[in-house]
Amino acid sequence: MMKKKVLLYLLFTLIMLVPFGYLSTANASDRSEVLDVTTGWETDFHTNLPNINVDQILVQGFMNSTSPKEKYVLSNFGNIGDAELTARKTIPMKAGYTYKLDLIYAFLFSNGTAYIDFNGERVVSKSGDSSDQVFKKEIAVTQDALYTITIHFKVAMRSTGYFKLGYRMDNNGFEGFKTEAQVTVHYLDEDGNSVSPDDILTGIEGSSYTAEQKDIPGYTFEIVHGEVAGFYTEEPKEISYVYKKNLINQGQVIVHYRDTKGDSLLSDSILTGNLGDAYKTEQKNIPGYMYESVIGEETGQFSEESKEVIYVYKKTSATQGQVIIHYKDEEGESLLPDSKISGDIGESYTTEPKNIADFIIASVDGEETGIFSEEPKEVTYVYKKASINQGQVIVHYVDNVRSKILPDKVLTGMVNENYEISPQLIAGYSFEKVEGSSKGVFSKQSQEVTFVYTKEAYSVDENPSQLVLDSSRVASLPTHSANRFPDTGEKTIYLWGIIGGVFLCIFVGWHLYSEKNIN
Repeated sequence: MMKKKVLLYLLFTLIMLVPFGYLSTANASDRSEVLDVTTGWETDFHTNLPNINVDQILVQGFMNSTSPKEKYVLSNFGNIGDAELTARKTIPMKAGYTYKLDLIYAFLFSNGTAYIDFNGERVVSKSGDSSDQVFKKEIAVTQDALYTITIHFKVAMRSTGYFKLGYRMDNNGFEGFKTEAQVTVHYLDEDGNSVSPDDILTGIEGSSYTAEQKDIPGYTFEIVHGEVAGFYTEEPKEISYVYKKNLINQGQVIVHYRDTKGDSLLSDSILTGNLGDAYKTEQKNIPGYMYESVIGEETGQFSEESKEVIYVYKKTSATQGQVIIHYKDEEGESLLPDSKISGDIGESYTTEPKNIADFIIASVDGEETGIFSEEPKEVTYVYKKASINQGQVIVHYVDNVRSKILPDKVLTGMVNENYEISPQLIAGYSFEKVEGSSKGVFSKQSQEVTFVYTKEAYSVDENPSQLVLDSSRVASLPTHSANRFPDTGEKTIYLWGIIGGVFLCIFVGWHLYSEKNIN
């Protein structure tokens, strides 16, 4: 135990006496090539100890004398204080070249962190592992670029550190080669659409190439543009084989309508067309059933292989109805996938248009609002292409739980033209607030304005002569007067008649009483 303490004491004394140390080496002859990763490093070094130079810490262009010969940027130190180093090597890479990296690196730090970043690919030091590691990569450059390697470490006082980055002298580590020349072969129809994937031919500049025509089902070769045979050049070449669609060959799409058990609900529909032509299938309304899903390609192109599309429906309960909402242009082409809503028969429903870029609403076919019924309903929002200078404002009328209480209103006008919208009077509702700009200018982007209303709450006052709608909003009705006669003077005559009758009764009673006493 005493022996161990002595050794620890000697080691501590050595660290305190040696403020820092570094590996002193004689640099090999400088290499001028920009691809040499062992020279040309830009450094940023900081330490809290004086008289420590970064050139002592980071040795560039170090070459070992052992076999195999290697060249490095190297660091090997002890006790350089609380220190941090960042070093960068930036290598320009030219378009048209392929670069191969075959580098060696290693690092080990007793009390600190370190990493090497290969242009975004980072490796970090591992505790206790100072063995050589290999970094290999191949990069084909299509436009001029920079490749940056970064070395970074941060250590505490009395730390030791070691790292190296370099290559074996027999491969140069970072090399660039002229990329093979290229010829791209396109296969197009008469409208310039691709009918087969491009072929890319490559070869050494100056060597010969030959591009071949393909047999494409449903098409006949018509003409070629470009040099089908020639020599590879520094500039890439392009060749286009143009084909004409055959009118004889036809494809087929079979459309099934089935329930969730796979049983047929309607006769199949069969679509036919020339190979490569576009097709489009549509779901159908089937009484007692609701559309559920589709299996297969609803839209696509006819091909030699027959295609199948299956529309699946589920049986509705006797109390459920459905509304299918389409979004189409003026030619009947679908702009968005259909929406569907369902609810109890007799319940009300409300549909809404959707904002579609570059389109404005032209019209609507069907009942935007209505009642769910046993028969499925369809609503089609028809859109037209917006002119460059035309804008649209969609106005919604909803209650405070977002239920629609009036159909939407659509305003259109020229871009930058003013618009102004006022809330409507709606029986049984009080206007509460507006969301969006009720006053503004039309813009290229579709705008939305929502008027929000509160349903008027009715209550009965304890005074039956007064009806209260909402004390905060509606003035009280006047209280009925106890007088039942119009103010015409008749009530005065009536009053005097009563008074006269009373006096007459008193007089008659007094007279009868007097006669009785005399007798």
